[in-house]
Amino acid sequence: MNQMKGQFGTANITIPLDQVEETCQQQIQVFLDHPAFTQQIAIMPDTHAGKGAVIGFTMPLGDRVIPNVIGVDIGCGMHSFSFGRDMGVSHEHVDAFVRAHVPFGFNVHERPAIDTARDFPWEAVTRQARSFAARFSAQRGLKMTAPRYCMDWFLAKCRQIGMDSGRTIRSLGSLGGGNHFIEIGRSTTSEDLWVTIHTGSRGFGLKIANYWQSIATRNRTTGLRDILRTETARIKAETKNRRDIQGKIAEVRTRLGLDKNGNPSGLEWLEDEDMAGYLFDMIFAQAYAEENRRVIASVLCRALGVEIGDEVHSVHNFISPEDFIIRKGAISSYDDERMIIPF
Repeated sequence: MNQMKGQFGTANITIPLDQVEETCQQQIQVFLDHPAFTQQIAIMPDTHAGKGAVIGFTMPLGDRVIPNVIGVDIGCGMHSFSFGRDMGVSHEHVDAFVRAHVPFGFNVHERPAIDTARDFPWEAVTRQARSFAARFSAQRGLKMTAPRYCMDWFLAKCRQIGMDSGRTIRSLGSLGGGNHFIEIGRSTTSEDLWVTIHTGSRGFGLKIANYWQSIATRNRTTGLRDILRTETARIKAETKNRRDIQGKIAEVRTRLGLDKNGNPSGLEWLEDEDMAGYLFDMIFAQAYAEENRRVIASVLCRALGVEIGDEVHSVHNFISPEDFIIRKGAISSYDDERMIIPF
């Protein structure tokens, strides 16, 4: 096992370091030199540089959390289901039906695809959040009170984060863009046909991430530049060697979470009540992403005239409320756990 080490942490790299692109190594090193990354990090074999954060990264949740690490597509994952060995309809029919009934890109439904107040799994998500709060509080000695998710909570949350609630409701059952996809493939073992849907929490997850990162940035940068100026003046007065001066100033910037120009690095963290608020919003956004995939699956079933047979859910951009592990571009893979790896 290869390792990279930094000021605050160590990362186990599951492939030879010379196979990890330089930009990706730089992003890993930023994590290791950052005070929010004190837990053991694991880097996956398919790791690559992401927008501000390395992809293919896992770490147990500590006492600090950075919304930008998971990023804007909270709960992004895949839902695969089988439906037998025969299509029963033409590929052209399925393609036309899906394009007509599953918005993609920035588009959403003109009308809600489901009765959200009635059909969204409010109680199931509330139970999950309460279970998480009880176990996480007991482990960390914290006092966390989970919200009761309901339509009123959802509408208030949309107002808080600046999200159009109507658009959020009409986004359920939409694919989005980027690397999101819907595909039909045949199993090489059973010869059954499988639908795979890859999408996430759409604009709702983006707004959750941006809202809480703005809180983190506001909290962490208030007065930090003044501290940096004071510390810089002290270091220059006490240190003669120019190289030592630059090194000590860099250490202060790292400790304060500022970049080389003294600006917020985008890796400002949340603690205590704010951390709890983000985690509870994330639990809901992850449920929203899963429901989004389920709604799309129902459209595929109508297009094919079938019912879901076997099915697998696999999420790769989330903080697990079950084992408290951060997974960015990585999946849970416990013994006997089923997963989806597209190739």
